[in-house]
Amino acid sequence: MDQLPYCFYSDLAHTLSVETLRSFSGLSLPIMDRFHDVHKKKRQDWACYPNYSTNQNAFSCIFAHGLEDFVPLRDLLRHSDLDYIRFHIVSFEKLPIPQNESHLIVEDRDLERLFKFVASHMHPRPEEFFFKNMIPGFLPFMNLLSTFPFECVTLRYFPKTSCPEFLKRQLTPRLQKLELFGNWPSSINAEIDHFPSLAIDKTAIILSLDTVKLLLLNLRKQAITVAAKVGTSFEEMFTLLGFKGDNTEPPVGLGSMMAAVGGRSIAWLLFVLSLASFLPDNVEGCQALQLMGTCQQLTVFGANGNNLIVGALVNISYGLSGQEAIAWQQLIQQCNATSHNASLSSYQIISICAAQIELIFQQYTDLYQKFIYSSIGSWGVFNDLIQIASYINAPYTQGVIAAVNGQCALQAALQGYEAKITNATEIAALNYLITQIGSAVNNASLSYDQKMALIAVDFQKFFGTYPYWALSIESITISGFGSVQAFLDVANEYYRLSIASQLFIVDSGQTECRLIVDLINDVNNPAYNLSVSNQQILLGFINSTELLIANSSLSAQDKINDVMAEYIEFSQTAPSLQYVVRAFPIGVQFGFGTFGDLVNMFDFFYYFNAISGGSTSTTTTTRVPG
Repeated sequence: MDQLPYCFYSDLAHTLSVETLRSFSGLSLPIMDRFHDVHKKKRQDWACYPNYSTNQNAFSCIFAHGLEDFVPLRDLLRHSDLDYIRFHIVSFEKLPIPQNESHLIVEDRDLERLFKFVASHMHPRPEEFFFKNMIPGFLPFMNLLSTFPFECVTLRYFPKTSCPEFLKRQLTPRLQKLELFGNWPSSINAEIDHFPSLAIDKTAIILSLDTVKLLLLNLRKQAITVAAKVGTSFEEMFTLLGFKGDNTEPPVGLGSMMAAVGGRSIAWLLFVLSLASFLPDNVEGCQALQLMGTCQQLTVFGANGNNLIVGALVNISYGLSGQEAIAWQQLIQQCNATSHNASLSSYQIISICAAQIELIFQQYTDLYQKFIYSSIGSWGVFNDLIQIASYINAPYTQGVIAAVNGQCALQAALQGYEAKITNATEIAALNYLITQIGSAVNNASLSYDQKMALIAVDFQKFFGTYPYWALSIESITISGFGSVQAFLDVANEYYRLSIASQLFIVDSGQTECRLIVDLINDVNNPAYNLSVSNQQILLGFINSTELLIANSSLSAQDKINDVMAEYIEFSQTAPSLQYVVRAFPIGVQFGFGTFGDLVNMFDFFYYFNAISGGSTSTTTTTRVPG
């Protein structure tokens, strides 16, 4: 062996770890001893961060040694010990390139050389591969790195064969952490199901997102990641997972994972708890649970005697004048009185204040445009408050449309208003609306969801004909519930869900679906007065979204999940534009609303699927009147 060419030993030394080189000391190979000494002194582990900037439509790449030593490619190539550098982390990013860092840009023609350079200097057993932000231009890089067994893999599905092939090659005994995002094909089920039994360190396995979708439920539904150290019995685990009944046998896949890590008591395995239907592919994808869990802090009084809601209203009042200032002061008084009503719960105070604020926003549309996304302390914004109110009210809407002797509480509330009207034409119009509502609530063949959607349509048609009645009718109180407006906030979510699939129809003469066409038209609409740079950023977001939903095999639900995931990522990289996007009208031709309405609809159903395991309907019929 000591007669082999020098290049053989050199290549071998660069391939092996320093620890392995040390083991050659007992083989009487002086040349390997020398290589060990050199590599021990010069070997360095670096991280590689390829990046794509949507606003500049440009690629860049930086390299890091340690926590602070970030260098561009041109400086790395001048490194005196370049031959001893090994990349143990490769993380693909999607961030804007600052103007003062334009020297980081890598020309398209140089990408292949960059990829080959990194691949030739990869650590033989790298630590982390991060490819959550799917960028088509980086897919060839994935192919080059697929043969290296990473310890941690975070990967988003993209409809190219390189994605599932890369994943299959990574399911090695070294893999400890696997995070999957997007809608992966079912063809990889068996490989992932078998993966935990291969793992070297079974107590360090981390699975998440679609991993559990494939293993636990085997459904094309997204999941919420809940990282929890588990040291419990099967029965407790399945209670936590939402499995009910006497049968606590683990489903196929999960059972094999549990068996692999030691049976009934699991010490360090991180599980992902799967929840059905409209759930995002990352925890930050929707703040519904977090906002609902912290909303009671809104009603706590501060040192100035105001709670967060009233305090936020007072702050806004300082900049108002004229009739708007008068109306806003009345709103402050109403919310203050509601907040100090000791007979109301925190949830009731939130619901009533939200309704009072929403009515002002509808009456003064310029106030809505200015302040709907204004902050309420550090909790959230006014849009969040109105959304939270719909979560609070939703469980009681079934009681509002429950027919007793052929009539429901919603009809009774409208009839009480009708008694105050003297105009015969208006009475006839309102009677027709009441009759239409009756037809829906008394139709035994319709589900609760369908009834709510139909009632929302009835009101939309009515307000379309009689817009001047909107504020008066929405202010009507439904006995034992709240305002008509609060009811309609919930009903409209069901309506939007019923028509959401139309957003993804490709009309004749178009190459993109309606959602993408509408968003592009919005960006190019001069009424929004967007700068060229902001237009480029928004178009980058739209293009990324279009790539994610281009797969015709995806369901509308899957596409909405992907749209929301891309929006969450966009809102983090371009926070100043997230509310601009929310204001963009979409699906106007079939009455959908705005992109913000799509976000709200997603959050609404995410929340109720999270707390009820997939159903937004409840059997609650009454509430304490507020």
